[in-house]
Amino acid sequence: MYQWKSYNNRWKGVGIYHLTFVLRERHPILGSLLGDVQSASVEPSPIGRLILDDIHNIEKRHVGVQVYCSMIMPDHVHLLLYIKEKIGKSVKELARGMRQGWKHLALEADFAPPFIRPLYHKGQLNAMFQYIRSNPRRAMLRRLNPDLFRLRRELQVEGLTFTALGNLFLLDYPQRQVIECSRSASEEQIDAQQTSAIQVAVDGAVSYSGTISAGEKQIVRAIREAGLPVVVVLNDGFPASGSEYERFYKPGGVYFEACATGRLLLLEPTATTLESERVIAMTEQTLHDKAEAKHQDYVPLPHTSKRWRMVANNCIARLLANRES
Repeated sequence: MYQWKSYNNRWKGVGIYHLTFVLRERHPILGSLLGDVQSASVEPSPIGRLILDDIHNIEKRHVGVQVYCSMIMPDHVHLLLYIKEKIGKSVKELARGMRQGWKHLALEADFAPPFIRPLYHKGQLNAMFQYIRSNPRRAMLRRLNPDLFRLRRELQVEGLTFTALGNLFLLDYPQRQVIECSRSASEEQIDAQQTSAIQVAVDGAVSYSGTISAGEKQIVRAIREAGLPVVVVLNDGFPASGSEYERFYKPGGVYFEACATGRLLLLEPTATTLESERVIAMTEQTLHDKAEAKHQDYVPLPHTSKRWRMVANNCIARLLANRES
């Protein structure tokens, strides 16, 4: 049986860890991406083979470590490690030693400090395994659909500005619906709304949502899993402009596939949009109505608060879905 990490002890002791080592400047010197979407694979370069050989020897150097899964990509390396027993060092120290060893094997292999993700529960293991094994196919999808993975700054929609990623043509669909669901909705109410929303989407509507409440997340997930198009208004979903992550950003997890097939558009409102008169008026009215429905006095919230931003995102989704153009 695997031992899952606790948050308070996430970097030490027994546990499963996903490590991602990324080359500085993302130079593709570790291998070449070959094939098509269905048969995508990476042919390791001489440097990549050296690193693969070293990975295969990890278990010999560290008896308490098992390499559950690994993947060499042209500009990064994935490892899924199971530390089965105490090895006298933390996973961060282990990763630092691997990084230094690869640098010694090849001076060109200059990796940035790795990303380390402890796994906290059983469901993460298979999901992470599938994620790592599908990396070549995902890379091929990005190569074949570069525009769908390009961050666009200052996109103008209905007089509002956004950072966007995905299929911009979804904005042109004349049929639209907004997905909003009360946090107090029952399971039966959510299921009924989901059935109705999927039918509207099947009939040709693009679904817009801020995916704030549990019901909204469930309904949007069901629409997306049915292969139907979705526009999601995000809250701080993208890297900052000019940051080191901006150039290589891609949507993670479930959003990646939808993005690659043109069924997703992610929109993050700019500060200007959040302070526009229309958005403020809609958000304040929505918050006022919610308080009134609960027979409470409405106390205005700071526009920087999480609650205000979440309600604002749903208001923006509603505004976009109900626009005339």
